[in-house]
Amino acid sequence: MESLRASRFDLQGKISRMNYDIQLYLEGLFRDDFYLRDWGAMHKAMITDTLIQRANGMFQWVRCQLDSLRKCVTASDLEAALNSLPKSLDATYERMLQRILDEHQEKVHRVLQFLCCSARPMLLGELAEVVTVNMDPAGVAHYVPEDRLRSPSEVLTICGSLVSLSEADTRRQWNDPYPNLPRSIAQVIRLSHFSVQEYLMSKRMRTGGALEYRIDADLAHRSIAMICLAYLLRFDNSGGLDRKRLEEHPDIALVSYAGRHWIWHCLRCLGKGNDQPLQMLIQELFHPRRARFLNWVKIYDLDTGQYQYGRPLDIATLPGPLYYSCHAGLLEVSEWLLSQGAEVNATGGNFTYPLIAACAGGHTEVVRLLLDRGADVDAEGGGIDRTALQAACARGNETIVDMLLDRGANVNAEGGVFGPALQVACKDGHDAIVQLLLDRGADVNAEGVANGTPLQAACAQGHEPLVRPLIDQGAEPKGGDTLSAACSGGNEAIVRLLLDRGASASVHGRAESPLQAACRGGHVAIVKLLLETGAEVNTRGGHYETALQAACSTGDNRQEEVVQLLLDSGADVNARGGRYETALQAACAGGGDCQGAVIRLLLDNGADINARGGCYETALQAACAEGVKFDGRVVRLLLDRGAEPDTLGGWYGNALQAALTHDIFWSQDEAAKMMWDAGARLGTMSSAARSDEHLPVWQPSPSGNIWHQRGIYTPVSVREVWPEEFRRGGYYAKPHDRRRSSWS
Repeated sequence: MESLRASRFDLQGKISRMNYDIQLYLEGLFRDDFYLRDWGAMHKAMITDTLIQRANGMFQWVRCQLDSLRKCVTASDLEAALNSLPKSLDATYERMLQRILDEHQEKVHRVLQFLCCSARPMLLGELAEVVTVNMDPAGVAHYVPEDRLRSPSEVLTICGSLVSLSEADTRRQWNDPYPNLPRSIAQVIRLSHFSVQEYLMSKRMRTGGALEYRIDADLAHRSIAMICLAYLLRFDNSGGLDRKRLEEHPDIALVSYAGRHWIWHCLRCLGKGNDQPLQMLIQELFHPRRARFLNWVKIYDLDTGQYQYGRPLDIATLPGPLYYSCHAGLLEVSEWLLSQGAEVNATGGNFTYPLIAACAGGHTEVVRLLLDRGADVDAEGGGIDRTALQAACARGNETIVDMLLDRGANVNAEGGVFGPALQVACKDGHDAIVQLLLDRGADVNAEGVANGTPLQAACAQGHEPLVRPLIDQGAEPKGGDTLSAACSGGNEAIVRLLLDRGASASVHGRAESPLQAACRGGHVAIVKLLLETGAEVNTRGGHYETALQAACSTGDNRQEEVVQLLLDSGADVNARGGRYETALQAACAGGGDCQGAVIRLLLDNGADINARGGCYETALQAACAEGVKFDGRVVRLLLDRGAEPDTLGGWYGNALQAALTHDIFWSQDEAAKMMWDAGARLGTMSSAARSDEHLPVWQPSPSGNIWHQRGIYTPVSVREVWPEEFRRGGYYAKPHDRRRSSWS
């Protein structure tokens, strides 16, 4: 009983706080809103009291009533409107829909379908184009340019308070191919509140007075797919599309969404009954002798996942329509294309064969169709997954894997990045597929290029349930590469299992030792376990040469603990070799939250601060070169501990040039300023650095520039990119973060 009272009290408290917020919101409207600000104090109080009393803490309900209140021009109108306010959000939305003009009903319903079921947020200009597609009496969609709205903003007019514009520019997240559309049509349009979508798609609408606006997900996806297809079919000339035309003609604004997402919508409605009108549109798009297919690929290439505006494409160099239909999982159009004479084993595209593309997409029925029509089950492609079986294993589709094996697929076929099918399945942790492959005779010790043996692949990815069955089937657990893979994966249980099965902590793998792998990953518990079971802390070899250098290079937030553990176990703090030559240089290049603490730890344990060698020659140059990862405190620490500022050598020639190079691109000048004040001057870059097209070319700075005053050379590439900054003098930064240099 007490908890019930407390719950009621808490609810009342929330409503009271919401009512206070509503009151503040209305006060702001009475001050700024053109239609509400002229009411007298008495009427404003009446509006406030009525809305707060009936809102019951619902902010959205209050917002929705304002449209009708803004239309009131007399006190009598206002009083009547306040007395007839709907009692709930459902009733409010129903009234909004009922007030939409009959001639706009179909347009609004289409817009609402997109807003409820689109693959991503929609732009105003895109939704304005949605209404240019109409359905004929047979249910087939047609593009009708005469139905285009007078202005894209009319979408807001006909939809009213059901929608709103968003100022947030999220288009970069969509790989948007046309960022230069006019702002007036490039704004994101959304439903005004999540409750609008909930209402439109709810069963409650079946008994309401706005049934014609109800959104059924399957029907909405079908409608959107047909609109997108009809929109794409308008581009039936060989001239194609390019970015310039798209930016200069907002009347084709929907083309990007349509090109990329029509398949997504199709797959959500196909297979739920015979849909001849939709299939007819798809067949028109895939017709091999029409320009529409080429233009669609120019808009968005499903095979590469990229927009192709401006790229010259030739139908003869593209994969055929059958390849794309199989890639997309479109069964009916694939059948139609085969009936029209498409070659089932035609080559082209990233997956090379339609069968491999279908397997990679997990399209079971399309795979069955292709096999029935004579597809080569063991055909080798040129992609990551060389065979259809490898692609099916990567997808994790046990049904397709079983089907391919039943049709004679070679279970041990080699090739591809990850090797035979068993390696692929082990890498991705598909337990059932692994067992199926083993039952069908997969070689448990076959090696691939990227992941080694199946056991190593499972260990590296931490798939513990696979390790014991693989060992029981004959996988060799004792090699150094297997234990190193497990240590890299960070699963302590797998490491213990391998040690129990005879693996040695002191055996060095081909690439690194188990201890180096564990240190590189920051796996503290595994590092302790290896040291306890005989791992040699100073074992040499591999990319990082020593475990200490591997630990220092990670930037992991457990880095300091691992480094301390190694030092306590006798690690040689000045061991030489590897990419960074010393652990100190590795720590300076590695970054991470505890980088400063690790560097102090190494120095306190006797690290040679001026040791030379490795890609950066000195620890100081490494710190300056990787300055984007941290502020200037690490450089200051090294200088205070006696680092020599003018040592020549390494990729950048010296530490000052490393700092200046990264100053330009990352707007961080503290390191360069400290180096200059410490007496460093320009030297000569390495021949490799001078030939690197990504590094700037150093030439004397223009007179009047702050670098010219200090005798510092300016990268030519930066002067060319930001000439105005250098004419003004003293400015240099990234385009989105320009600021005056803090150099005195």
